[in-house]
Amino acid sequence: MNDQGYQYNRVTIQNDLSRLKEWGFCLEVEKKKRVLRSPAFPFNLPEITLNSVRLAFKLLDDIGLKAYAASLSQITKIIPDSQQKLLQKSTAFNVIPQNLINLSDHYSNIQTLEYAISHRQEVEFEYSSKKSTQGEVFLRQVEPISLDWREGKLYLLAYNYKVHKNQEIDFRVDRILGKVKVLPIKFAPRIPMTHPISFRIWGNVAKQYQPSFYREDSPIKDPCIYHEDALLIHAEVTDYFWAKQRLLKYLPFVQVTRPDSLVEEFKQITEEMVKLYLH
Repeated sequence: MNDQGYQYNRVTIQNDLSRLKEWGFCLEVEKKKRVLRSPAFPFNLPEITLNSVRLAFKLLDDIGLKAYAASLSQITKIIPDSQQKLLQKSTAFNVIPQNLINLSDHYSNIQTLEYAISHRQEVEFEYSSKKSTQGEVFLRQVEPISLDWREGKLYLLAYNYKVHKNQEIDFRVDRILGKVKVLPIKFAPRIPMTHPISFRIWGNVAKQYQPSFYREDSPIKDPCIYHEDALLIHAEVTDYFWAKQRLLKYLPFVQVTRPDSLVEEFKQITEEMVKLYLH
């Protein structure tokens, strides 16, 4: 009988335990208590994933989004004790101070933007653009698409068809002034304008590569005379500028093969590097 005066039915309990056993659960004794165990848990994260979570903890904490870091910590409930201890260790990872934006003052706006994105509602806000030399403030009304982390800064990706037709534009969240206002204007999901890009990677970059562009085909094994482990990747990007920034991080383990304009840019970059280091 439990503390509420309810009499347990042992036959029912036994049947339930038998059914759980068929599903892969087992009953164990831990610290004088009976505990149900599932073969799927605890869940062992791959080392690269575990280190990525550690970096995410550090980054979210450094930029002032402690509530997001706390939410991410829920993952510790499904991993082994040894991996939990590793997540609690400090990491040497550090972001260059001038590239790190503290977003603690923008937490409310981030939540508002996330709401508007998920509910597909237009937003309105005042924005201070870096291009403005007079310190001008502009009122923007846009269709929010997503939030994207780039080079230590958080951007709102959005559409404004009244000004930039069929073009995705971005706004730095830390340059939004005052409160973001969610408007009672719904919009339909739109397919962004994309541009083709192809590149070859090898070495550690190929081994640890994770999709990082808007749309990507599965990597194709494409051995060349210099690298037998090379992979060829075809992708669609929404912005060549940011695509180039990401590809530059893969140097010297990357070769751009399309489009011609980007191939030419990487040739020039390589030539300058050769002059700098080999002459």
